[in-house]
Amino acid sequence: MSRALSRYGEELLDLYPQELRPDMAAAMQELLRDAFDLAREVDAAERAGIPFAEAARDTATYPTMARAHFGLLDLLHTEFAPHEHRTLEHVVTRAADADVDHVRRNWFLVAAEDRDTLSGPLMRFLLYQAVRLNVWVLTWGEGAALEATGAFRELDERAEVQLRSRLAMDEMHDPAVRPLHVLVAEAVDELSQIWDTRKRELTAGSRDAIELFRGLARAADVARNLGAGDAALVRNEIEGATGGEQIGSRELSERCPSLASQNATDQRRRRLLARLHEDAAPEPSGLRFIDLLSAKH
Repeated sequence: MSRALSRYGEELLDLYPQELRPDMAAAMQELLRDAFDLAREVDAAERAGIPFAEAARDTATYPTMARAHFGLLDLLHTEFAPHEHRTLEHVVTRAADADVDHVRRNWFLVAAEDRDTLSGPLMRFLLYQAVRLNVWVLTWGEGAALEATGAFRELDERAEVQLRSRLAMDEMHDPAVRPLHVLVAEAVDELSQIWDTRKRELTAGSRDAIELFRGLARAADVARNLGAGDAALVRNEIEGATGGEQIGSRELSERCPSLASQNATDQRRRRLLARLHEDAAPEPSGLRFIDLLSAKH
């Protein structure tokens, strides 16, 4: 596992400007250490037959999986200083132009074939998260309505089922197949089907149900304009209103890297509520990761 991760790390370092590579190499070593913790947790969840999305909600048992799963949205909302954003833009542009299909393919093959080491569980979980990340980015412009119905939560469950089905298919090993592209396309199609069902339910629902949906859609739209910590707070409220689990400040801070502690989360909530009450929710800074990715699509 160590050799495989180191190889992937070296390929990622090639995307960074030369002058930043020594610092990034040091950061990569810390990331590799975290990857071992993550791999052990994923392996334990798989052996227990617990789906990824369910395990990620069990912060006490699977803390690293939780922070990786929920930290994905934190990452999209993370704001960078102008000079950091320019560097990140360089990396994203290099990644878009680079021939990384062989990396994605090797990633898929390890996820499909490695049953004896921790590399397999880790790559399966990371592939699952890569699918989620791509779907969120691709649907960002129209996704508030999807969030307001809990569609992404259902997709989290379906995406893993689809992933495991594809990992077992011999056809996916054909060199002409681009596995991540297939998985993302199928996940977008799954999300479309979920949304069609939700729309039919809304059409047949009461006026109160429609008004609730509209309010939640407005809240989701607000969340999409916020930084990471504030967005996590708003989404926690939406989660509870759409049939999911709304959690307290302590557990929320344990799941979301942008929320440092229970006390910091409570303080942030008070400040956010004051701004929203004054109708002063901030506009997107343009320096978030999602702003950069959206501009590239």
